[in-house]
Amino acid sequence: MGDSSNSTKIFVVGLPPDMRNESSLRDVFRKFGSIDTVNIPKDESGSAKPYGFVVFTTVDAYERALDAGNLMVDGKPVTIKRATPRRGEMSRNRDGSPSRERDS
Repeated sequence: MGDSSNSTKIFVVGLPPDMRNESSLRDVFRKFGSIDTVNIPKDESGSAKPYGFVVFTTVDAYERALDAGNLMVDGKPVTIKRATPRRGEMSRNRDGSPSRERDS
């Protein structure tokens, strides 16, 4: 089984509109375990989108975060979901190379 960041990546929905600092999001999820990356996408104007992604370094930390259910981020409730690749996107390994994981 290959190592893919999608196996430890969560999707955080409902971020406050003024959240631009990924370290705030990192601080909220650090209690679940070690974090690899945090990303809050921006729109064309540079404003933060109302969602973000957190990639944990271990499956245990990922599962603890998912089990937590809804959390508060900067005083606003957010929903935590498993991150799944959008249609047409390929899973990637930590080094950025395409994942070769397939069901056998």
